Amino acid sequence: MKDAARLLAYFVLTLFLGALLAPILFWTGQSLAAHHVLPFLAGFDFETFFHRALMVAGVILLWPLLRAIRVRTLKDLDLAPDPRWRSHLLGGFLLAAVPLLCCGLALIAFHVYSIRFTITGKAIFALVGASTIVPLIEET
Repeated sequence: MKDAARLLAYFVLTLFLGALLAPILFWTGQSLAAHHVLPFLAGFDFETFFHRALMVAGVILLWPLLRAIRVRTLKDLDLAPDPRWRSHLLGGFLLAAVPLLCCGLALIAFHVYSIRFTITGKAIFALVGASTIVPLIEET
């Protein structure tokens, strides 16, 4: 079986396993919310649980995929350190930040949004914390 077919099988099995896990996760979350153990789970819809189930299924099936395509060690991936990682990191950040800042400035310049100084330090701390921690968890 070719590696492309194995990868396709991984995707199909991930969807299948995610579809099997999602109702279980959803019902468990709703039960925990109904019994006031984790009440915030009541605010999440089924789609959110399905996305998390897909991530769990992908991680569970990753090891069999790596075995199927004959990856035994990190050396088998044939990765090499990037000697220009600093410039690539800066370039990626600028490619993401500059258009975002330009759009934000355009929205302010055309009075779609206005700058208000009613934001507290606590709110900024919460926003910075959430925007730092959540992506790290999601991407991991």
